[in-house]
Amino acid sequence: MQSLKKLCDQKKIKLTIAVYPGVTQVYNKDLNSLQVKLWKEFSETNKIQFINFFPQFIDQSDNEDTILEKIKIFFIPFDYHFSVYANKLIAKNFVNFFKF
Repeated sequence: MQSLKKLCDQKKIKLTIAVYPGVTQVYNKDLNSLQVKLWKEFSETNKIQFINFFPQFIDQSDNEDTILEKIKIFFIPFDYHFSVYANKLIAKNFVNFFKF
C-alpha cells in the first residue's frame, strides 16, 4: 500500500481506502474489526481518505434472527460475495461520500 500511495502521490491521484464487512463480521457484530483498525490507522497516518462501510451492515442492537436475515439479504447464498442489494447500498453510500 505504501507503493500505491507513493505512485498516487507522484501522479497526483487522490487515494481512498474503503473497508466493508464479511459474513463473519456481520454475524459477530464486529464493528471494530482488525481491518477497520488497521486501514483507519494507515489512512490517518498517510493522510488518505477512509470510508468505513461496516456501520451500514452492522447494528449492535440486532438479535440473532435479524443478523441471519441480514446475511441472507446482503450476501449471495453459500458465498462470501455481496448480493445485488448490498452492492447497491455500498454504491449509494460511496457516491454520497464524494458528493460536494
